[in-house]
Parts: sequence; structure tokens; C-alpha cells
Amino acid sequence: MRVVLATEPGTPGWPNEDFAAVAPGAAVLLDGCTTFPAGTVIGCVHGVAWYARTLGGALLSGITADPPVPLADSLSAAITEVRNQHEDTCDLTNAATPAATVTAVRVTAAGIDVLALADSVIMADYGDDRPPLVITDTHKAASASTDAARRAYTATLPSTGIRGIALLSDGATRITDKYDLLSWPAMLAVIRDDGPAQLIRQVRAAEDSDPGCVRWPRHKPRDDATIIYWHEPAEGPGSTRPAPGVIADLPADLTAAAPLPRTEGGPHCPGTGGGCPASYGSSARTAIASRRQGRRCPLLSPCAA
Repeated sequence: MRVVLATEPGTPGWPNEDFAAVAPGAAVLLDGCTTFPAGTVIGCVHGVAWYARTLGGALLSGITADPPVPLADSLSAAITEVRNQHEDTCDLTNAATPAATVTAVRVTAAGIDVLALADSVIMADYGDDRPPLVITDTHKAASASTDAARRAYTATLPSTGIRGIALLSDGATRITDKYDLLSWPAMLAVIRDDGPAQLIRQVRAAEDSDPGCVRWPRHKPRDDATIIYWHEPAEGPGSTRPAPGVIADLPADLTAAAPLPRTEGGPHCPGTGGGCPASYGSSARTAIASRRQGRRCPLLSPCAA
């Protein structure tokens, strides 16, 4: 298992609220939802960074259990475990209680299991054979209720032809879906060929060129940025190596989305209260994971993560 990981906090003096971790055959990335405005009472003595790393650790433990547990069930159990850890000391009924987006991948003999909840991204990298598959979700981030696990998107991707899997927080994907400086294939190529840290450097260079948030209006000049890139996941534990040169069909419920303008909004941020933050304006074949049939918007932002 060969994995490269890079992370960088967005705000000096503020903890990195992203969490990323890997174990043999599995990886998770969570993006804690920053509470706006600063100073808002969240009802929790631990904070968002604690929530993201505690939930992420519990989830990684769950998805590597033997025998395997469905990813959504593992997320439900992890939410319950974290809730039990702080429900006696914190007010989990507070609307601003800590929350986090969730992405998880696991290699099995059947393929690559994926889970996406809210607006972090999973990308399946097919190299030069075809454009990447971009997976995200439209639902509210995980918090104190296990209902979030039931709403999360899950699928098993055929491992055939997949050169790598990337997990990204929205602080990294903004170079594509907010700043429109790289297409999805170009962004993935930087991660694969030059490493996740190089993509984060490019994100920061763009942000440093617009410190007043004029060219790209946004609530935070910088956001925490985290990327995992897993090379050749089909070689991981539990997998069966696919025959070379064969490109498998994708799950039927991954449907293409049209390019859309980007605005911001959602329950955890002070924007428009639900605008679509997606702009997939590249030639990539962008497949959006959503259970809501006919929905065109791939990213209704559940938080200002």
C-alpha cells in the first residue's frame, strides 16, 4: 500500500480542523465544519478539530474490522461512539454543535468501497485511459445524529483500471471548483505526478494573490487543505488484481452532472442559505454521487468547512 498525504491549516493560530488517516486497505478524510461567525457558542467544550479527529479515528477502526462491516454502518457506530464520549459534558442539541464531512474508501475482493457525506471529494484516477470519476454528496455533514450515516452515499467501484484514489477536503478542491484554475483531470495529475503538497502550494499561491477575497469572493481567505492519494489501490489487502487493459463499467447510480455556477451557502455558513457551490467547468466526465434522482447540483454545501 503506497499512500501520499499532505495537509496544511488555513488560518494561522487556528487548529487544523481536517483529519486524514490510513490503515492497510483503507483511508478516511474528514473536514470539520468551521463555525461562523467566530466566537459562536457551539455547546461543546472540545471543539471542531477534536470532533473531526475523534470521529475519523473511530471510523477508520470500524471500516478495518474483520469481518468487514458496511461503511455506512461503521459511520453510524462511529457517530454513536463519539456522541457517547461527550454527551454528558456538551450540549449536543445546540445547532452549532461540531460537525464534519466524511469520505472513506476501502479495498475488498469485490472492488473499492466508497462513502461520501457532504462536500469533501473522492476521485477515482484512471490515468490516461479516461477522465477521473469525481464523487461527492449533497447531504448535511455528520454531527450528533446517526441519521447522517443513513444519508451518506455509498457504492463499490470496480477496481479494474483504477490507477489511484484521491480523497480531498474542499480547501484543496477549491482550486478547481471555486477558483477555476485547473480542470479536474489537471488537478488530479498534479496530485499524482508531483504530490499532494504541490497542489496545496498552488492553492496557497492563488489565495495569496487575492488576499482581499475580491477575485474569488469567499468567507475565509484560506481554508484547511488536506489530500490523500493512494497509488494502485487494487494491489491493497483484500483485493484481487484486475486483468490489465480492461475498463469496467461504473455503478449505474453515478450520474453525470452539468457545469454549474458556484455560490456559497448552507446551515453552517453565512452565505445564501443553500446556493450551489459547484462549478465543474472542465471536460472531465464528472460523476456525482446522489440519491436524489434528477438533481443537477452536485454540491449543495452543508457547511463552510
